[in-house]
Amino acid sequence: MEEVAIAQQSLKNYYLNWMFENFKIFKEGLKLITYFSLVILIGCNGNESNNTQKQIKTEKDSLEIENPVAETEDASMAEKSQVKETNTKRRPEYVYVRAKFGLNYRDAPKGEKLGSFSLGDRLEIVEYTGVNDFVIESEDTLSGEWLGVRNENDTVYVLSAFVTYSNEFLQYYQRPRIYIAGGYSDNDGKPISGFLNLSQFVYLSRMVKDYEGIDIPEFPNQHVGKNPIKLGENYRKKLLSLLEVSETDTVYIYNIKLDSIFTYKIKDLELIAPVNIYSIGDNDLSEHDYEIGFLLSNYDVDGMNFAYLGNKNIFQTGTRKAIIWEEIELSDFPFELDSNELSGNSYSFLYDGFELYLLNSRRHLVIVDSKSQKIIKELFFTSSEGVSLVPINTKSNKENYQAQWIGRIFKDKPPAFFRFQNYSFGCPVIQFVSEKEPSIGILCDNRH
Repeated sequence: MEEVAIAQQSLKNYYLNWMFENFKIFKEGLKLITYFSLVILIGCNGNESNNTQKQIKTEKDSLEIENPVAETEDASMAEKSQVKETNTKRRPEYVYVRAKFGLNYRDAPKGEKLGSFSLGDRLEIVEYTGVNDFVIESEDTLSGEWLGVRNENDTVYVLSAFVTYSNEFLQYYQRPRIYIAGGYSDNDGKPISGFLNLSQFVYLSRMVKDYEGIDIPEFPNQHVGKNPIKLGENYRKKLLSLLEVSETDTVYIYNIKLDSIFTYKIKDLELIAPVNIYSIGDNDLSEHDYEIGFLLSNYDVDGMNFAYLGNKNIFQTGTRKAIIWEEIELSDFPFELDSNELSGNSYSFLYDGFELYLLNSRRHLVIVDSKSQKIIKELFFTSSEGVSLVPINTKSNKENYQAQWIGRIFKDKPPAFFRFQNYSFGCPVIQFVSEKEPSIGILCDNRH
């Protein structure tokens, strides 16, 4: 199905503002002006008498478009736009599916349905068609442009109303939900280790609570000012329900540096709310100055980690490797280089049937399947105000011992790789070598 059914007004405004900001309002305005000018001109010349746009019907709880436009050509599969297998110089541009029940893709704008993408799938834009459309759903109008996106070797088309450039809110629906075990600070700023911060998920729950009809636990404001606040049984019960876990479930923590798994029974963990480090010392505290999570009394282990709450362990050990890059000739980089990439160093690393190539000057990563010798993934890692690049390890320089890692650390998933970027704002993302495996955004509380 192709329906997100995000018809609640607050979320609608949130998403539509997001969409129009990222799809370049000015550019789209020019397209609309040009489009309607042509319609008026054609109408005045009497060339078309029935050029009114059809209203798209929708079914309850779906966005299954019924005959949005009559077929004018019997286009065959061989005639539709194809994404060339040859490598291009264009930097990929990605969006994410935000349709809760999936997003249909078609053979052309307003064309025949071919299949569907799932919520959270990352899509590479290969064409802005300039064809605008709308859908009526629950008395709301969702409008957008038909986008050409890559689907293996083909170009297929989706309506931009159901994609977004940011995948933050999608983390509410993400499975598995991954957190970080770290620490918090007391009133003197002294770090206290062993704290599993769940605040980001509570924040995301507030974003979708009206749409999902979920019950957010009420914060004990009568205790604001204490650090930490011990949260009571009523709050705990509602939070566990929100997290979709029970007292008999387990916290599993995979420590990357040690390649080890630590476990804690939820029933044995105290639920607390410490003051965020940036609010310590403030005289006017509120609920929003607090973090929420479990106290891990004996977890005092250094190194990056991933934490999961559930009734079974999703991690595995013994496959993780530090990426030690080996320098290669630029001519061996498996991608056509543009003028900005003709200098600098190029590197490679082999892991379990996959070849990783890195052009360090632009942090251009290309992953090749060793057996088929086909490029299966391409990424650019960039720096910004809130994101910095992690130095790489090479065979001639192994000082950055906690640089990039790769491994089959998740059961039943392809190899994951991580730590190409450090985040001052936002949260890290776990990537997989397969383009078909969605990345996992870590639910961290990185407020400032």
